[in-house]
Amino acid sequence: MSINFEVRQAGRGGVQLRCRQAGFTLIELMITITIASVLMALAISKLQTPKTSSESNSLLNMLQLARAAAVKQGQVVIVCPSANPTAAAPTCSTSANWATGWIVLAPASPPASPCTATGGAAGDLVLQTQQALTSGDTANFTTTGANTAFCFTRYGLAYAAYTGIVQFDTSPANLARRRCLAVSGVGHMQVLTHGQSDALGVACP
Repeated sequence: MSINFEVRQAGRGGVQLRCRQAGFTLIELMITITIASVLMALAISKLQTPKTSSESNSLLNMLQLARAAAVKQGQVVIVCPSANPTAAAPTCSTSANWATGWIVLAPASPPASPCTATGGAAGDLVLQTQQALTSGDTANFTTTGANTAFCFTRYGLAYAAYTGIVQFDTSPANLARRRCLAVSGVGHMQVLTHGQSDALGVACP
C-alpha cells in the first residue's frame, strides 16, 4: 500500500496538505489470492504426476498407432521390446524387459502365433521407435501365454485372447506410482493403477 500526498492552494495564502491512500481493495486482494492458489495447485499436481504415467501412456500411444497401421495397411504390425531402438536397423527382443526401449514394426513375413517376433529380417519396416527409459524406472512384460510382444492383425485384433501387461515401476518400487498397460485380444488397451482392473478383469498387481 502506498500513500500519495497532494498539495493544494488554500484560501487566504494558506497551504492545504491532503493525503490519499492507494492500494488493493478487498475484492482485488481476494482475486489475487484465488489466482495464486490455482497456480500453486497446478504446480503441485504436475510435480506429483509420476514419470511412470507418461511412460505407460507413451507405450499406449504406440500400441494405438500399431493397431491403426495394421488396419490401414492390411497386414500384421508388431510392437516389441528392443535392445537397440536407436540403431539404424533396430530389432525386436524376446526379453521381458521393456525398459530398454521398444519399436513398432511392420514385418516382411508375419510371425506365427504366439507373437514372439525377433525382427531384423530384410524387408521389415520400422514405423516408430522409443528409446530406453532414462528415469531409472522398470518396465516388465508379464503374460499367461507364450507371446513376448504385441501383434495386431489387419482387423485390429491381437493374436491372443489375453496378451498380457507391461508393468511400469519406479526404483525403488512405490505401489502408488505403479502403472500397468493391459492389452486384450480384441485390441482393448488401458493404463491401470495398482489394484485396478480393466473391463476383462485383468488387474494391475
